[in-house]
Amino acid sequence: MKFIVTLFWALAIGQVVAFIGAKLVGVGDNALYAAYASAGFAVAVYILRYVAISPDTKAAK
Repeated sequence: MKFIVTLFWALAIGQVVAFIGAKLVGVGDNALYAAYASAGFAVAVYILRYVAISPDTKAAK
């Protein structure tokens, strides 16, 4: 369930950031590319949780 919520918010915020960025640069907005980038970023953040060193492990050393 956490992954679905993370993916939803990543897609929603990614679309907003892509829209604002496209308007600032003056190019057309491509929602499909923004969705791919947002989903990829969400998956990377979710996987980072398993790869990163937890604070408890650092304190034990």
